[in-house]
Amino acid sequence: MAFLLPNPKKYDGFLFPITCLRWRPVTPESKVQNVLVACSADGSLYHWHVTSKKLMHTFELGQYGNQFFCLDFSPDGKQFALGAKDKTVRIMDEYTKTLVDTLEGGMGALGHSNRVFSVKYVKEDPNLLISGGWDSTILLWDLRSSKVVKSFYGPHICGDSLDLRNGKILAGSYSNKDNLYSIDLESFELDHQINWYGEEFKKTEDKKPSSLYSALYTSDGKHIIAGGASPNEVRIFKNDPEEGHKVVSGISDLNSCPLAIDV
Repeated sequence: MAFLLPNPKKYDGFLFPITCLRWRPVTPESKVQNVLVACSADGSLYHWHVTSKKLMHTFELGQYGNQFFCLDFSPDGKQFALGAKDKTVRIMDEYTKTLVDTLEGGMGALGHSNRVFSVKYVKEDPNLLISGGWDSTILLWDLRSSKVVKSFYGPHICGDSLDLRNGKILAGSYSNKDNLYSIDLESFELDHQINWYGEEFKKTEDKKPSSLYSALYTSDGKHIIAGGASPNEVRIFKNDPEEGHKVVSGISDLNSCPLAIDV
């Protein structure tokens, strides 16, 4: 370990866990680079300048008992989205650190009915955002109207397990049956499910897949990496629409389950 960025807050000697980390995008407007943003289970948000190891900013919404589980930056780095325990997605201004909008259901409007564990901006259209959580529903939000425009029921999202690449949504589900989904972004319908043990393997009752906490595409979109519990393992799939999703590598029999993965 090169160095440690300490959690700055303690509650009677107890530290709340850091639930998500994101590097702030580097843009022409960026005055400071190498900024790491962390959200905490105590409802706090930290901006660290990694080069100097200095805490630049601490943000709290002041709602006791709320927790942040995930965050994602807009493609231009000007805003970021936060998924929370209170079933909402908050859109924040990165420069002013102020609340821009709160995406939620109610009064007949569609929204999440349980904790939100994953959020992801659509890079091709920054006005769109997807979110998923414990209600087993993936929602597509139009940020111009603050409304849900499409929804897909199925994946039980329990971690940072939503990703987007080439018009396909990858969703990792905490399930020991169907745990990896490919969903078409345009139609918001199931494209196909990915066999955890490879396309050539037939599902059997005595060989169940991991319940996933994390799933993502590699930056070039050629591979999928996912990891979870029971069994504790990570698998790497070849992402080829013509040849299918063959398992090319992985790590099994881990001492603990992989809660987060990045490349």
